[in-house]
Amino acid sequence: MPDYFAVDSEERVYLSFINGVYLAEGDRFYPVLTGTMQSPTITISDENVLYVADRGDYSAIDLNISAPKEWVIVKHTIPADLAGILFDQRTLDQRKFDEQGGINYRYKKTLFDYTVVRESDGGEQLLFQMPQSEYVLNMVAKISFALLMLSVAVLVVATYLYASKHPETITKLSLTNQEHKDEPNNG
Repeated sequence: MPDYFAVDSEERVYLSFINGVYLAEGDRFYPVLTGTMQSPTITISDENVLYVADRGDYSAIDLNISAPKEWVIVKHTIPADLAGILFDQRTLDQRKFDEQGGINYRYKKTLFDYTVVRESDGGEQLLFQMPQSEYVLNMVAKISFALLMLSVAVLVVATYLYASKHPETITKLSLTNQEHKDEPNNG
């Protein structure tokens, strides 16, 4: 699931994942900046420049001359003081909202999916929805993780209950380990 999003002047959606920033279109994701160590903060200026902040590295990608679908990205490193002006004022709540050309956009995230909507006086209009294949993968991954954590919890509780009813087992294990430590190593 992406942590940040931004919308350019042509209403193309950019999503920030742990491994990079991608242009999201339909059910495809086109890489804009990859190899990040965390989900970078992103914003797009009114001049259609995508700014990316990733652990002290700040980049500017000119979307007017870049073409992510053709693997053409025009990227420049920008100084930290310029980036500070762009990103220091953003709060955690602001990562759910974006404004471009006077139009407001909102990122909506649930347990298994996410969408980007355009807000207007007439209500919300869907701009981007997580692809169905991603929905299934997210559901499988989250359910698997929950089952794994439940299994670990059951194993810990079962071990504790067994050990409390059979304390001699713990004593035998402790003595066996101590005997192995006391044996000389001939190897």
